[in-house]
Amino acid sequence: SNVLVVANYLRTRQDGANRWDQTLGGDGNLIAELNDLQLDLAYVRVETLKAGWFDHASVTYSFNSQREERVNQGGNGNPNATITHQPERTTAQGVQVSMAKQISPRYALLVGGDDYFETLASVATDVNPVTRAVTVSPSQPSNRNAW
Repeated sequence: SNVLVVANYLRTRQDGANRWDQTLGGDGNLIAELNDLQLDLAYVRVETLKAGWFDHASVTYSFNSQREERVNQGGNGNPNATITHQPERTTAQGVQVSMAKQISPRYALLVGGDDYFETLASVATDVNPVTRAVTVSPSQPSNRNAW
């Protein structure tokens, strides 16, 4: 039986971006940064032309992780306003299986399924620019996970 393995990995990163539409002249923020924007995407697929009774089968595993940190200081130009750091990371892992059998010249049986497992992590903190005290933002839960 013939087996084909296909794999791919992609990574991208951007750092030091600003949301100019949210700074003075826009929303009035002193700081409106978008830092450490990253994407990791990978998958591996294994295909075979014969898998038991089936004529074709494939199994794929995929991984997708995206992260960023938003840093904002509002206060309409007040340099003593709180600086908020909002890092986020979303990760999804998936498994996909499919199998096919040609039953007759006009009919084929296809069987398959997929499942994905996702997590979200985000801990927002506030920094007082005067005292440099760091606290967890009251409007944000300290950690959120969804399976």
